Amino acid sequence: MNPGRIRTSPAFTRLELVVLMVILALLVGLAIPMISSAVRNARRISCVSYLKQIGTAARQFSLDHRERFPWHVAPAQGGSKSNAWFNPGHVYRHFLSMSNELGNSPYVLHCLADRERTRAPNFAALVSGRAHSNATLNPSYQFNRGISYFVGLDAHEDNPQSILSGDRNLSLDLTDPKSVRMGISESERPWLPATNFFTGDRIATLGFDRRIHQTAGNLLLGDGSVQQVSNPRLQMSFQDAAHAGGFTSGFLFPNNPGAP
Repeated sequence: MNPGRIRTSPAFTRLELVVLMVILALLVGLAIPMISSAVRNARRISCVSYLKQIGTAARQFSLDHRERFPWHVAPAQGGSKSNAWFNPGHVYRHFLSMSNELGNSPYVLHCLADRERTRAPNFAALVSGRAHSNATLNPSYQFNRGISYFVGLDAHEDNPQSILSGDRNLSLDLTDPKSVRMGISESERPWLPATNFFTGDRIATLGFDRRIHQTAGNLLLGDGSVQQVSNPRLQMSFQDAAHAGGFTSGFLFPNNPGAP
């Protein structure tokens, strides 16, 4: 053995480097969809948890108010039953009436997958747009901008199939690219009355758009349970609710910025 000889490792050839880079690119390409899917699933699971907490809060409110949800109780008794608030511009008011039951935290009112909404730091901020009294106005979470879920005004605790809440990104006609989601208009209260809508072919156009959970979504029922539904299952759920008790008051969707 020659002690003066230095041993060196063979270097990568240009071809080997190219092959290595191609393999790494393929692995990254395979990993990104898996990571994206995992993130979407995690956000949807958190959304289910938030809706369950909203359901628990609504049922706790009901226990103290003769089995009535907030929108069936007058404001003087702590509820939100007011003609001034039965419009899409005031959806946040109905959740505000459950602030005590929600632990004085509005975090559960914002779905992490809803990128068009911003989580409010506290309930006062939903009204004022300020995190505290001396803070700068931040309208990004004021009024409906901090809300990801609709309100079902016909929901009752004694009707387990009634629809209490759910993801806000519903469209009446998914086949029409110009169809807007419910609640865009300040005065619009969809399906009032609505029983006739859930018969025939019209129900087949109802569905979640792609903006939150990729043409799927979550529904909170009157018994406090949450269903993860595809659009066909969503249509069946609304039909079941229509047959169980009908719709006389309709739904409020927070799809406009809201108003004081």
